Amino acid sequence: KSVIIACDKRPVSIDQINEVVDAIEKEVYNAKEQEIYSSSIGQLVLNKLKFVDDIACVRYAIVFKKFNNVDDIENFVKSIKQI
Repeated sequence: KSVIIACDKRPVSIDQINEVVDAIEKEVYNAKEQEIYSSSIGQLVLNKLKFVDDIACVRYAIVFKKFNNVDDIENFVKSIKQI
């Protein structure tokens, strides 16, 4: 649901969202660890979203990383622009 919210009003189709979620599910199920932390899943979401829609990625990051100010957001944006 959080991926759908991040992609709201963006040019991202439901098929693209499903592809992101399916890819994350595969990585989680194929992980060698017995326990997967929610922070790891959140990072997987960020890693996938940055290749789908950068604005959706930033929206997701604002909530996931609990940014407190514009500087945090600016630093994150700079970090994904380097990719």
